[in-house]
Amino acid sequence: MPYTPFLGAYAEGRMQVISADWTGGSAVSVTSISLRRDTEYYYPSNHGNARTWTDVSVTIGESSYSGVSSTFSANMTTTPTTVFNKTASWGDTSAKPSSTQPWGGFNMSFPFTSPYAWSRAKDVCIDFQFTGGSLANNGSWTGVNYVLVDGFSDRIDNGPYYNFLLTAACKAPGQNAPGFFGSNIRTLGPLHSTNPNTLSIDIFQALGAPLTNHIGAIGLLGSFSGVNIGTCEKLYLLHTPVPFSFKTSVTGTWFLPRSHIPFTASSVGIVVYSQSAYTHPVTQAFALSGGVRSVVPALPNVSGFKQVQVNASDRTSATGTLSMIYVPILKLN
Repeated sequence: MPYTPFLGAYAEGRMQVISADWTGGSAVSVTSISLRRDTEYYYPSNHGNARTWTDVSVTIGESSYSGVSSTFSANMTTTPTTVFNKTASWGDTSAKPSSTQPWGGFNMSFPFTSPYAWSRAKDVCIDFQFTGGSLANNGSWTGVNYVLVDGFSDRIDNGPYYNFLLTAACKAPGQNAPGFFGSNIRTLGPLHSTNPNTLSIDIFQALGAPLTNHIGAIGLLGSFSGVNIGTCEKLYLLHTPVPFSFKTSVTGTWFLPRSHIPFTASSVGIVVYSQSAYTHPVTQAFALSGGVRSVVPALPNVSGFKQVQVNASDRTSATGTLSMIYVPILKLN
């Protein structure tokens, strides 16, 4: 399922959602906005912490989808109405999600101070601003700390990646963190300029020290939790893996040439595990990297959704990043 990692990801962040999908039809009275956690992708170790902001403000105003801008102030064509302005706390989302998630779960809901009378005559801009964020257990929050909210892509050429880093591994000398070997699998839609209706596959390795006799492998059978081997390693790739690459010496981050294969609907949901082994540079013993679990996604949506988001890590910034991907799904109640 597509997602957005940016809404609520910063201590002092901001996101605007501009939509033409709800334009037209009868006027409605909106009393709250709810989000829900993504059910597929998550970070099991260093993201998804419980968080609190001293203030979250949500404002709504008319907008123009066709004239959307990366400048925040340009996206409201009428004086905005503040519908939510108070402290907010979201629960911990670092654990593996269940297959269904409730709207407003983990306190991801914004009940309005008073109902918002929405004529639906024009496009709409919903503006979220977060102030004074702190993580549970006094965790440091100086940059991004993702919480993955259910979302979608308005972009019709590239679909998202669905990868899980499985990072339990021993650190080789010179490594700041355990290395990992894995695959990025994404779909390219029917309007992609060069490779329409294909699966795009990247094989990559992230290592922090020179390693020798490095072999990477992929397979369809694996363990999400891993099988303990030794004191710090886990085996994620199980049962007749297929060797994919071999290098006598490797360091840093590298990618094998990207490959494309025809997309078939029957491949959606297939799980692929990737992991590598190498000769430890000091002990000369067999060692394992961390792994990656990838899921083959469906083709990107081509139904013509008309929603975009503009986000910034600093709510005081005049501009943000305008994107047609990572758009959160908002439930208006």
